[in-house]
Amino acid sequence: MISGKFLAAAALIVASGGCTLLPTSGPSATTVANAGAQDQDLQKYLFVPLNGSVIAALAHFQPPTFESRFATVKPPPVQRIGVGDVLTVVLFEAGQGSLFPSQNGARVQLTLQVDNAGNISIPYAGLIHAEGLAPRALERTIVKDLQGKAVEPQASVVISTPVSSTVQVGGDVKKPGPLPLSPAGTHILDALNEAGGSAGQTYETRIRLVRHGRTGEIMMQDLIDRPGDNVYLQPRDQLFVIREPLTYLVFGAVNRPGTDTFTHRQMSLAEALAKTGGLQPALAQGSVFLFRYEPEDVAKAIKPDYDGKFGPLVPVVYRLDMRDPNAFFLARQMQMKDKDIIYLSPAASVDLLKFLAIVNAIGGTAQQGAVVTYNIQRAGR
Repeated sequence: MISGKFLAAAALIVASGGCTLLPTSGPSATTVANAGAQDQDLQKYLFVPLNGSVIAALAHFQPPTFESRFATVKPPPVQRIGVGDVLTVVLFEAGQGSLFPSQNGARVQLTLQVDNAGNISIPYAGLIHAEGLAPRALERTIVKDLQGKAVEPQASVVISTPVSSTVQVGGDVKKPGPLPLSPAGTHILDALNEAGGSAGQTYETRIRLVRHGRTGEIMMQDLIDRPGDNVYLQPRDQLFVIREPLTYLVFGAVNRPGTDTFTHRQMSLAEALAKTGGLQPALAQGSVFLFRYEPEDVAKAIKPDYDGKFGPLVPVVYRLDMRDPNAFFLARQMQMKDKDIIYLSPAASVDLLKFLAIVNAIGGTAQQGAVVTYNIQRAGR
């Protein structure tokens, strides 16, 4: 799992001395951030000062929603018969000399499964194409085909096992397996409730929907907060519930460097720093660096002069100057992402190259997570 690699890398850094790996002197962060043209290592990253405009641009960006990728079309009011469905068919006759005599009169009950060609076989009527028909329409077809053979025939059709109108629910649910869709329509959260729900917190539970080869993921909390994304399921959809705590790595001038987990979905940079047990006093004149991979459209929004050299995923280093009077408020507004890496420099200057060397050593895990998220979010476009 990605999170396991991340934790292992974090443990190695902390065990190796954590913040002692980074010096407390060297070129100023501003100088280094602007020196990309002078050093090839620095050119591997996009440096962005964290300010109100950047945070506003990040808040404005929203990944594609389920509502936009998977049409929230309500199922038709009439249930249709499909291949694999099991039907209960009851045939009735009136009068003597019936084709279907029984102890209960002239009636017979049949249990039939729709074959791969969409047909069922009715005694004395032969093969009847049932796929795509509503039960009432199939009743009329059966009666028509029995005319002249049975005495005033009548038929009743019920879809007893709607195999073609089921979804598969798997992963971290109490009752995984096939789930029949309601004729009135089944939303994602309806199906998850039917499957017993997930044991994880909503902010650490991802829902993956696979439909006709297209895949999308969304946090369960987002399904709750944005009802439009709680779309209707369609026959043969696949739902997977994935419980994976959101984590971040923090080191430098903090009392407890290492890996920590999110306590809720919308966690700010300030909250993440507060969980470290407090900042060392020297940080008052230092900087906070946050590393993550951002989609290309986000990189262009936060840095309009970005030339697109990194491709669809951009390695970004955000810098928050703690000497800025607005630093605390900016930290409260900056939202964390899964697998973020934070470094707190103990002074106004820092050898950023060595910090980036450490990021490079463990950033592959963050990149793997970003690639998976990027591909899944855009699979439905």
